[in-house]
Amino acid sequence: MSGPVQSDAAIANLVQECFTGGDFNLEAFKSRISSVKPIPLTRKLLDSGGLKSGTIVEYRGMVQDMFDPEIFCLKYHSPKQNREFSGLFQDFLPTDDFDPTKGHESLAEREIVYLVPVPGEARWARTSAMPSLDEDRSGFVESTAVGRERIGTRKREREDDEEMDISEENAGVVETAATAKRKKEALGGLKKSNLPLHENHPIPTETELPCMAKFYEPVIKYTAHRRYQLQDVVRIYGVLSLGFDDNRGDAADEMDFGIETRDCLPSSVAPRIHVIDFQVEEEMPIPAFVHSSPDHARNGVLGLLTQSLQGDALAAEMVLLWLVSGVNPASSSSAEDVPLVGKLSLGLTKMSARQADDLKTVISELVHRSQTVDVDTIAKGRFVPRKNMDLNRLEAGRLQVAHGTRVLLDETSLAPRTLEESALRNIQALNRLAEYQKVEYDFKFYNRDQNVDQPLLVLSPGSSKPVLISAVDCVVPVASSASQEVGEGVSMAMIPPQTMDSMRSFVETCRRRSKPLDLMEETIKAVESDFVSSRRQQQGEAVAGEGDKITEKDLHLWLNLARFTAATMGRDAVTVQDYARARAIDTERRRRLAALLVVKPSSTSQQVQEQ
Repeated sequence: MSGPVQSDAAIANLVQECFTGGDFNLEAFKSRISSVKPIPLTRKLLDSGGLKSGTIVEYRGMVQDMFDPEIFCLKYHSPKQNREFSGLFQDFLPTDDFDPTKGHESLAEREIVYLVPVPGEARWARTSAMPSLDEDRSGFVESTAVGRERIGTRKREREDDEEMDISEENAGVVETAATAKRKKEALGGLKKSNLPLHENHPIPTETELPCMAKFYEPVIKYTAHRRYQLQDVVRIYGVLSLGFDDNRGDAADEMDFGIETRDCLPSSVAPRIHVIDFQVEEEMPIPAFVHSSPDHARNGVLGLLTQSLQGDALAAEMVLLWLVSGVNPASSSSAEDVPLVGKLSLGLTKMSARQADDLKTVISELVHRSQTVDVDTIAKGRFVPRKNMDLNRLEAGRLQVAHGTRVLLDETSLAPRTLEESALRNIQALNRLAEYQKVEYDFKFYNRDQNVDQPLLVLSPGSSKPVLISAVDCVVPVASSASQEVGEGVSMAMIPPQTMDSMRSFVETCRRRSKPLDLMEETIKAVESDFVSSRRQQQGEAVAGEGDKITEKDLHLWLNLARFTAATMGRDAVTVQDYARARAIDTERRRRLAALLVVKPSSTSQQVQEQ
């Protein structure tokens, strides 16, 4: 085969052409397939039959689980052709041309990672990250499917006695009939549990396909600048493998897989992708648009938020600052007493159901990723990921989402009810997220904290504080305008797409800018002076029995609000004006809270005072 590989060429043959002298030339392989445009792996294309084994596909998803490594045959000897072949990028080897008893095979490990569609990602954000998802593929029929000379599924001939046999998926691993019997028993337990056959999405309403990505490090040197971790978003492209049939567990004599949970997931649930290359997505992509001025975009976002909150400009500005907040990775620590730079968990009280619905709609259209949880979700769902030791699988939880996902808790439907122990654990997990930005993974015999960046917003009908979450950084009572309480709700359909992209880009740009922002020298002096004078004033008010206590937590909140304000103003450093605006916002917020806590004296007490 000469020149670049055509879309209908056999990947399996091309792998062998790039395998010379016992080594695989990855760069030559990439060059040969460079003319083949990867097809996005979607449920629609898979169900329509447009994707076959050997198709070059691309997939973007979040790392939800990491299975045990899989042993595969890196290279093997062909007695018929008297030469070595590579076992890369394929699940099944031609058993009629492979003799493991000769001892010429070379085994290696490949890592298997379970990827799910990015949880809570908006449709516009998904297509912005992968524009190929929006391409018209109505006429697509196997346009990049390759020949299946060495990739297709081949049933093995099995004997009923104790003769030795070869597992096609773990080629090079010898098994006996006793081993097959143990697999059958294990599979029976798995099918009864029904767990391995579901797609394990953190947010159960997700409809797109997950996949299993097979990575070949250190055999292959990938271009990614770092390894993937749980909750990372990765973009991969590689060779699709669909050799795992839904009906393979019906008869023990036709099983071609081991007892691992990963092997029991059919291709219709989790297609396999042999990774040629990948990248870890550090930041969410910014929508392309004709840039407007930052002030214009800022005013547009504030206008939407103010309308959804029925005229409350203060609460709208606080929500904007929450939208651009994000934990600075440099401040992440395992210690819970270390303040996190950039963290803001916000509680909005005195919220009506209509206000909550409007605000959730606006936020979902402005940010890349968000999820809403309510009282029913808390009562019935699972928020913390849990390791199932019997199945060796990490069961997803609601809080196992990608970094940067906005979490909204809607308490407006709260009513008296009895909460189970699982619901109490979910509430505890939300409080832990609000206070420490940590999600606790349950590994049965021990727990492990995962540092995250998931700003929490609580929408509560309560007066001075949320009902379920006590660990928010600050609370803002919503003061609606009487003239807007009877008006119509927010209509996103009336906003031009270009304007929406402008506001989305503004929010994401500010979120990125807020993380590394430093304070100017004059700002530091102003902050020190303000904090000292506030503490002195507090001491005087304490003597008179008035005033709230000013603590280091308040100072930390002011600095974070100042950083977010500077980011929304397009500045590269926090100025005195930014800090002054942050203080003004917090002062008004405190004034509203104090007004709610004022208790008018009764007529009896007034008479006593007069006497």
